[in-house]
Amino acid sequence: MTKITTSLELDKSIPFKSATFCSGIGSPEQSLKELNANHINVFACEKDKFARQTYLANFTPGIMLEDMTKENYDDPALYADLIVAGIPCQSFSLAGKRQGENDPRGLLIYDFIRYVKKQRPKVFIIENVKGLLSDAGGITFGKWLELLGCSRNGQPNMFIHPD
Repeated sequence: MTKITTSLELDKSIPFKSATFCSGIGSPEQSLKELNANHINVFACEKDKFARQTYLANFTPGIMLEDMTKENYDDPALYADLIVAGIPCQSFSLAGKRQGENDPRGLLIYDFIRYVKKQRPKVFIIENVKGLLSDAGGITFGKWLELLGCSRNGQPNMFIHPD
């Protein structure tokens, strides 16, 4: 079995660009701050008014978006090397109603995938919650993986499908 390794080499003297979807009150940004990461917060996106107020009281993104479903993501100013999505866990969590993609919040992943395909960040992170992998008997997560890509003959192959 061949082990595939990939690494992301960053010049620590040059800030990398970061951004978040479903930003909440800024947990990813706080983590980067605590890690002393040399980064520029390109944008944040949070629909909830009160979470957005708290976020903006603590962080200063270049752009604050309110609705990820209404953006086209063609603008180069929205590029981030690292994009983190706290895709609403309420739709999939064992602690919630488990409506999955029957809950409109459960469909936000497709807007995230649209961003990733257009902007091609170096790294993306999607929040995981207990219950996500078992939603609809595993079909939901499998569909997401298929949209993002898969590996062929041991070689990672992201974005195998056109936009």
